[in-house]
Formats: sequence, C-alpha cells, structure tokens
Amino acid sequence: MIKSKFIAVLLFTIFISVYSLAPPAHAKEKGKLYVIGVGPAGPDLTAPKGLAVLEKADIFLCPPYIQKNFPEQIDAAKVAFDPWEGIHDEEAIKLRKTDYGKWLQRVEKRKKKVFNFVMDAIGRKKS
Repeated sequence: MIKSKFIAVLLFTIFISVYSLAPPAHAKEKGKLYVIGVGPAGPDLTAPKGLAVLEKADIFLCPPYIQKNFPEQIDAAKVAFDPWEGIHDEEAIKLRKTDYGKWLQRVEKRKKKVFNFVMDAIGRKKS
C-alpha cells in the first residue's frame, strides 16, 4: 500500500528548476522560476521545451531519482536539495497516519524552506 501511494506521488512530483537567461546589460531582470512536471518519466517522454529549460538551468530542486533519469540535462552538482525530503518518504507517510498535526508542521516548515530558497535564487538572478 505504501509503495503504491509513493508511486502515485512520484507520478505527480513537480520538478522545480530555477532558470535564468543572460539579460541585456541595461536590464535589471531577476531570475526565473520554471516548474517542470516530469513524473517518473525520462527525457524521451519530456517535451523538447522542458528539456531545453533543464539544460540551461542554474539550480535544481528535485528528488535524486529525477537527476538520475535526466543525467544529460541535470548536473548533480546543480541540485540544491530534494524539496520532498521528509514529506513523502516511508517515515513521513507513517507520521502522517499517526500524527497528522506533526506531519503538517513538517510540511509547512519545508514549504518555507523551498519558498525562501527560490526567492533568494530569483533575487540573485539564478534560474
């Protein structure tokens, strides 16, 4: 049961890539956030535009299996962290069932970490 729920979560995993283009010298652009849904797929099932964004991205927030599925597009050194860590692993699934309030606190803490990281990266003109 846990495995099937975990697989379902993987199907809807959102891959977050913060991506920027070199702006003209006179522009004061900030970085950009791209959200690319890749699920458990690989490059052969991902839209060409999504692959192009992956290849140019500065920073990635994704689970390890995503980087492994896209080794040519996602440099492991550019993966900052897994935004789902502690939220959708087996231990977290058990916690959600036994102490939903504590699990929800964990989710809120993780959301803040991701939000703050992304806003900082955008401010530094990263993508």
